[in-house]
Amino acid sequence: GTLLERKTGEAYNADLRTREAYVKEHGKESFFPGGEAEWQRYLNRNVKYPRQLIKREINGKVRANFIVGPAGDVTEAFLTRSVTMLMDDQLLNLIKNSARWGPAILDGKPVNSYKSQELNFGLQVNGRDVGRERL
Repeated sequence: GTLLERKTGEAYNADLRTREAYVKEHGKESFFPGGEAEWQRYLNRNVKYPRQLIKREINGKVRANFIVGPAGDVTEAFLTRSVTMLMDDQLLNLIKNSARWGPAILDGKPVNSYKSQELNFGLQVNGRDVGRERL
């Protein structure tokens, strides 16, 4: 518990921008096979709206963060926004069971990559949103 360095908010943000620029110049972000469009197709094709929640007209947005490891496997997935356990499990299972990703590369070496994914469970009747959103 020793303070190593004290920075102002401006200095901290400048340091972050410098790191981001370095990564863009010397690295490559992880990617799903086929790119972002294929990732969205995978999610849309495989998500299942829990029947119990449809009957109760419950909808909402679930968000999870996950890590793509140096081998391209999803090594961790955890919720950052929950609605119900049934919806939460849908998103976590989709992420964990996805195909192997192309790993992030930094300075020529595969490294961890941190991702975030949101999934919207929404109900519509005659083009109108219905249901109770639980946050």
